[in-house]
Amino acid sequence: MNGFSTSLHLLELIASIYNFDAIATYIYASISLVKLSANKQEKLLGILVTVACIFMLTLLALLHLEGRILALLWFLVGLTIYFLKDRPVHK
Repeated sequence: MNGFSTSLHLLELIASIYNFDAIATYIYASISLVKLSANKQEKLLGILVTVACIFMLTLLALLHLEGRILALLWFLVGLTIYFLKDRPVHK
């Protein structure tokens, strides 16, 4: 029975990771909608979706220990990629 509960915990962790990634993707897509749309209604929709997704991401990070750890790690990975990508290359 112990192996089953361990597998179940692993499945919950994988689901949390998937949820975190999916919500982050929706945030990026809605920000793109705000930036690229010329219509005010589409921009408003993009803003509302962004706020809702940030709220869900915050709940995930606050209510799950794995969510908090994952949120911090994901943020640090994103910052690292951002700063490494924009770093000038000297030859």
